[in-house]
Amino acid sequence: MVDSIFPMPNLLDIVRAFAEKFPTVPARILVETLGAPAEKILDRTCMVGIVGPIVTGISKLSYFPIGAIERVPVASPTHPLAKLAGEIPSDVLAMSRS
Repeated sequence: MVDSIFPMPNLLDIVRAFAEKFPTVPARILVETLGAPAEKILDRTCMVGIVGPIVTGISKLSYFPIGAIERVPVASPTHPLAKLAGEIPSDVLAMSRS
């Protein structure tokens, strides 16, 4: 079970390494969004998952980092944040959410 935000080239490297180490074990890869990978592990549909930072607070799961994902925030050209130049301070970002 893999969160859709995980980079697919990295996933292919992991699957290849798994297949080399465990050639007789078939790997079935499911890709879901947001909290779905964690839910599938908790309900025992899957044994292993790659999840994003959104679900790392679930105490029933064990975690270890396998890398980092660069996320780039974007805004519509008509959004007020798009009119600001340079780095946008956190307090300004927080106000735009409310």
